[in-house]
Amino acid sequence: TLAITLSLGVDRRRGMYGCARPHHHLHTDSLDEIGAWLEWLRDAGAENITLLGHSRGGNQTAWFTSERLSGNDDIKAVVLMAPMTWSGAEAHEFYQEHHGIDIRPVIEQAKSMDGDQMLEDVPFLFCPATTAAARSYLSYHGDEPRLDTPSLMAGIRRPLLVVSAENDEIMDDLPMRTEEVARAGLELVVIPDADHFFKGPFAVQAADAVADFLSEL
Repeated sequence: TLAITLSLGVDRRRGMYGCARPHHHLHTDSLDEIGAWLEWLRDAGAENITLLGHSRGGNQTAWFTSERLSGNDDIKAVVLMAPMTWSGAEAHEFYQEHHGIDIRPVIEQAKSMDGDQMLEDVPFLFCPATTAAARSYLSYHGDEPRLDTPSLMAGIRRPLLVVSAENDEIMDDLPMRTEEVARAGLELVVIPDADHFFKGPFAVQAADAVADFLSEL
């Protein structure tokens, strides 16, 4: 397996991206990076590649495969583990609960700024206060329907496995939303008692589900 670390705009990044560091990265930077790593794999002679992403990475994987995947036959399948679901109302409510402020004025401020201008001392993702470029803030917190992974599933032209966690309190609507997607070659597996991060033995069960899915292709 190749497990990539997204750069978030930092060369050879290791570990967490600290809240003290200014944020210039975008949610969609990942699409270029996934594409670059795919080319690296191909140059290394890899075949029958399966793309897998978890949580936000699941959305980024779905976004890439629905919009940028070429007709190359070396992409065998796509696996999304507890991928993001999104709605503007729920995202705004989550921001209010976790950061204690209404996000809407901050979004409007970011929209009024040049994209490279910096918002100072604002809650961003899970940072309680940091500095972020306006375009970076809008990339993660703006109204973008493609942040909702189920809306992308019909456009993924590969066999698709969605692995959900029964006790996922973050993406709790994922099973219902996935079942509503009308497309062939889509399989949903729910891991009993698992939480969003598939800790301990639940990771093994999730891996077994992926192995079973791939063995049938």
